[in-house]
Amino acid sequence: MANKYIGLLADTNFFIKLAQKKDKDIHKDMLTFLKKHKLEKENIYFSAITCLELFKDKDSNTREEYKKTLSRHTIKNIDEDICMNASNLANAMQYFIDKTKKPPTADLLIGATAFTHQLLIITTDLKDFCPPIFKIKHSHVFLHGGQDYLAIYVVEPNEEAIKEFIDNCEKYAYVPERESTTHSSVDTGEERTHKQITSEDTDTKEFEEILNKIMEDN
Repeated sequence: MANKYIGLLADTNFFIKLAQKKDKDIHKDMLTFLKKHKLEKENIYFSAITCLELFKDKDSNTREEYKKTLSRHTIKNIDEDICMNASNLANAMQYFIDKTKKPPTADLLIGATAFTHQLLIITTDLKDFCPPIFKIKHSHVFLHGGQDYLAIYVVEPNEEAIKEFIDNCEKYAYVPERESTTHSSVDTGEERTHKQITSEDTDTKEFEEILNKIMEDN
């Protein structure tokens, strides 16, 4: 894997597949995919929002299965930088992909977590992290009985597209005007390139709204 990335961030649907113990073919195919692309030894992380998506409206037995699956991996909590990056991702995705549709909050937070922490995303649903905001690095569709059985994708945030949008956001009429804000940090400029997409062009109110919408959307 490229040196700039430190591991894999698993989307919620990836863990849903892993928890299906009765289907051994899924486990075999996922391992085959990881080995093919030399990813089997990479650290696998998950977003805190994945816990909400996995545990909501589930019976106790299912919750325990998910807990066992997640216990083997490392959580990435949601912080201010991730919320600010998710805000920019939301605007960029609406501009580049569909101006009439607001991206799901959970997917935005997972995508922003990957950007913030320099992680690749592994998912079984490409529509949640589609081009041009995300680049496909690896993909494979497994066939069983001549039909599509399991699709796996590894994607990375398209930093160029995201930053191009941010640098020219005043051109996009649907983006609300933002007051400049200053964020103090001891990080170097290079370190904050990944930790926070921008420090002056995101309205504080916007990332607070993202947090408030988590329960509403889910």
